[in-house]
Amino acid sequence: MTIGVTRLLANALVAAGLLLVPGAAAASEAAALFRERTVVQAFGRRCGLFGEGVATALGAAAAQARNAALRAGIDRVALDEAARAATQQAARLACASADARLIKARVEHAFDGWLRTPRLVLPGDRSEWRAERSSPRGWRLAQVSRTGASPVVFGLPGYRTPPATVVAFAGAPRPYAARLSFRDTAREPRPALDPRARGVRRMVWATGSRPATADQLPAGSRAGEVWTFPAEAMDQLAELDPRARFPDEFLFRDASVARAHYEVGEVAAGRAFVSLGPAPASLRSPREG
Repeated sequence: MTIGVTRLLANALVAAGLLLVPGAAAASEAAALFRERTVVQAFGRRCGLFGEGVATALGAAAAQARNAALRAGIDRVALDEAARAATQQAARLACASADARLIKARVEHAFDGWLRTPRLVLPGDRSEWRAERSSPRGWRLAQVSRTGASPVVFGLPGYRTPPATVVAFAGAPRPYAARLSFRDTAREPRPALDPRARGVRRMVWATGSRPATADQLPAGSRAGEVWTFPAEAMDQLAELDPRARFPDEFLFRDASVARAHYEVGEVAAGRAFVSLGPAPASLRSPREG
């Protein structure tokens, strides 16, 4: 399938609709949107059409379209092939053309509002990511869970910080280690969406812990601990199927393990959003993006 420049222009505004990809989109609709967004992204990257912010937004848009296609039942191999075809098509488009200038102008206009948005709520099938660029304190990207009666938060506590989890255990015992456990995509490329299926797992261990600050604690908690993970853990999570769930495991001296479960969801789009840095001060309002 070849996507003409006219159609790319018609969909330049749609490419900015990060939240306009319904989770239950038809397979053909989701696949077409992913292909179109990937063409625009590859075209912009090859020709240097867009600045860092718009390029980041396009990457997030393509990631959401890919996730919608996966949720619609399209096989990952088919999506990889569609991405290769889209990149090849982008290579045939002329950089120094009127069409390129028009695509650049329309995409930049379409993404302007997204770049200026102070916060996003990115729903998944069962959980959501909250991304924040307005408040000077608190989590930049976070998903809330529980282990037993204890609330847990996982995500990015700052703009340029590695991922971390904060847990406020109700009892006296404290864990001596924490780790993330998810599918090893190199050894097990196809996802197992049943959270009970172990398969080939990759363990990412926390590098250390410290007391949580007040703005990092889960709502209603007075004290807790921050466990920090290597930065590459977010890259590894972004490779997973958006429907997959993964546990945050806390290990205790009595050999017991407490688990809090999260959904991969739109973690890639959320991370791209907060990578833009603080939103313009004039837009720091309580409204949701």
